[in-house]
Amino acid sequence: MKELKKDIKEYFTHRSHGFDHVMRVYRVAVKIAEKEKADLKLVKAAALLHDIARTGELNGKDVCHAEKGAEMCIPILKKHNFKDDEIKIISDAIKTHRYKNQLKPVSKTGKILQDADRLDVLGTMGIARIFSRSGELNLPFYDPNQKPAEEYESRANTAINHFYEKILKITPDTFHTETAKKIAKSRYKYTKEFIQRFLKEWEGDI
Repeated sequence: MKELKKDIKEYFTHRSHGFDHVMRVYRVAVKIAEKEKADLKLVKAAALLHDIARTGELNGKDVCHAEKGAEMCIPILKKHNFKDDEIKIISDAIKTHRYKNQLKPVSKTGKILQDADRLDVLGTMGIARIFSRSGELNLPFYDPNQKPAEEYESRANTAINHFYEKILKITPDTFHTETAKKIAKSRYKYTKEFIQRFLKEWEGDI
């Protein structure tokens, strides 16, 4: 996997969806895979490649990074001598990992990838990423006059609204594996407590 890591670093240039995010997803995915007795080779490759098309999407290209990434990963995996059946599983896992698309992965690899990716939007890392991305987009932290949308539309108008529109809907029971559900409980609780404290401090109540 060392050579694969080297080959893909150039694809990640955004702070909130950079190579550090990929490596966190990779490490958590490996831990889940070990607990769930999944194929580590497939899980590792899927985790490393899952956001390979994200930079293009963030730069304004009219693409879905999950669908595009599912295509882009194929020649890369062939270069690294993955078999056709392995490539199919990895490509399908990448295609179904995205929250916005609301697709349900079929393979164990896909379920673990989606779990690991969603865990990175919860807890301290998730909070840091949301504020980092809000800075990139020049969005305010919070505006009490801007109410959260009923449905998630890929871009909130404030950082705090993003929590309400997307993050808090990723509850522990929405994860596939028991291992991820256990991790999610702690991270979800921390995220909710952070928002509650943020709003109190905003109003000067703490």
